[in-house]
Parts: sequence; structure tokens; C-alpha cells
Amino acid sequence: MNPIEDGLKAKIKEAKYKKSRRNKAVKKNIFDRLAVISPGALQTPNYFNRTPIAAFNPGVSSVYERSKIDIYPRLNYDCIYNQSPSAIGKFQIDLDRLFRTGDNPAFCSTEMVIYPQNPWEIHGCEDPRVYQKNGDPHILYAGWGICDGENKSVLVLSSGKEKDYFRISSRKDMVEYTPFSNKDAAILNYSVDHRLDLLLRLDLGDKKMFCWSGEGWADTYEIIEDTLEVQIIPNKYETRVGWSTNAIRLNKHEYLVGWHATMKQNLEYRNGLAVVDALGNLKAISDYLLTPQGIEEWVGNRYGVIFGCGLVKYKDQLVWVGGISDWAIGIFTVGMDTALSELRWII
Repeated sequence: MNPIEDGLKAKIKEAKYKKSRRNKAVKKNIFDRLAVISPGALQTPNYFNRTPIAAFNPGVSSVYERSKIDIYPRLNYDCIYNQSPSAIGKFQIDLDRLFRTGDNPAFCSTEMVIYPQNPWEIHGCEDPRVYQKNGDPHILYAGWGICDGENKSVLVLSSGKEKDYFRISSRKDMVEYTPFSNKDAAILNYSVDHRLDLLLRLDLGDKKMFCWSGEGWADTYEIIEDTLEVQIIPNKYETRVGWSTNAIRLNKHEYLVGWHATMKQNLEYRNGLAVVDALGNLKAISDYLLTPQGIEEWVGNRYGVIFGCGLVKYKDQLVWVGGISDWAIGIFTVGMDTALSELRWII
């Protein structure tokens, strides 16, 4: 066994003895659904003018600092769940118009911007999280493919000009390790020397999926093993937890981010909010605040899902852009003050 894997499993064992910060399966829906964008509303001009059969789990970028935002959905054209490679697209909507009219967008020209080009993403490119650096989007996404001779999900960073996947590196043992799955990640800070502060979700092959934090380097695509720490563990009524969205800076030292859990009882996805510091240490957490309610969230390719991947602040509103039922895109909104009032701070 790789010494890095041994070390990470030891950290998981230690984390399980920590007191749970969430004691009840409380479900309190505070978000209103603003709109639903079906895959039929999207058309890809640079890919045979095709309309996808599924468009979901979108990342979001609000580079304009106005009402227009870029949405980056996962696109599938023939079938889903790794039988046909997925890609990542990009289209734009106007939040101001959406809030005024409440109309579901009927047509969105959607350019394909990321698609499989390497063995480690041969099965698809999924679940993007977008970080703006100097006005340019840096996109973390899950690449499903062949890595180390196995089918794995690797964490890929695309800066537009180049892309590669992250390895976990031990400078002490001078070895590298690629876990079975590394996804649901977000960038907190991207320094001028290419150092990254990250939120991560790792699966070491034992299906024990927790929320982690860690430090990495964008130029060498390394995550430093010694910096990895478990931040959220599943409670007894959950099968897994993970980060759901990009992180929004609240102030110099704190960031707001979405997280999710799947329920053991019915496999429903439920989402909450958390605050982390600049290194990814958990500072506050909520109960479930965004859960499936409407028929669109229960009938699709996978029932009972609201997932990922975009969070943006617009005026006094917090806007969550997520995939619903592994088929379409839902846009949900709540007052920022209301959202922050639901957080329980950790002493």
C-alpha cells in the first residue's frame, strides 16, 4: 500500500473520534426556486448545433460584477453515466432579467469549452467549479477515465491554455498517489506563486467520502499530503458528504461554500452551507437548507437530486445554481442575511 494512502486513512480514523458538529437530520428549505433550464433550451453551435439530452451540475462565474453570469453545465448528448463521454459547456444569463420576469430561459447558445482529450478523462468531464483569477476562469472538474491502469475520477485544473490532473505528493517519502476519486473541489486562494488553498473530497477506494481541506500547487498539479485535513464527516444517517459549490469570499479570512450529503434511507441529496477560513478549516455549518421538493427534482435520470456546483452573490441575494435529477439546471435564491443566520458557529 502507498504510504500516502496509509497516512490519509489514519487521518480518517482520527477524524471519526471527533465530536460530530451536526447532530440532527433537520431539513429546512429556505431557498426559492427562481427558474429551471431544461436541456432542450440549450444548443451547441460548435458541436453540430446539437441539443444535449442532459445538462446539469453547472459551475458559475460572475466575472462581470453585474447581473450577467456565465453558467458551465455538464453536457451529455447520447446517454449518461459514462456510456457516452460528457463535456462542459458555457452560456450566459442575466440575473436581473430573471428576477424581474421569473421566466425560464427558452434558448441558450452553449459553447462546448471542455471535452475529453486524455485517457484520464476518456469517460467524461463533469461537475465544474469556477475560480476567477485576473479575469480568467480557472475550472476544477472531475475527469473520469483511465489513470494508473484503473478507472478513476481525477481532479483536473483547466486554465484555458492547458489542463492536467492533481496527484497527492509526499515530500517526506518522495512518492505520489492518485486516489480512486478526487472531485467536488473548490479553490479558496490562488497565490502569485501558484500556491492553492483547496477544498477537496477524496475517496481512497473504500467509499468513505468526506470533506477535506488541503494545500496544492497549480504549476506542478500537486496536493501536499501533510496539509490534508478532514473537515466534515458523514453522520450515521448519511452515506457520504462532499463540498457542493465554489467558495464565495465573505471577508478577508472567511468563505461561504455549499456542502451536500446523501441519505441512507432513500439516497436523497440534501444541501447545506458552511463557512471555512482561508485554509479551509470549518468555522460554521448549517442544517440542510436546499433539498428536492418539486417534481422536476424527483423525476429525471436520478431521482431526489439537487447537486452542485455554482454559488454567487447578487445584490442582497445568494444564488445557488445546481443540477436537478441529473437532467436539468435549477436556479435557487435566498436573502444573504437569511442564509447566514442559519449557520452554527463552531467554538
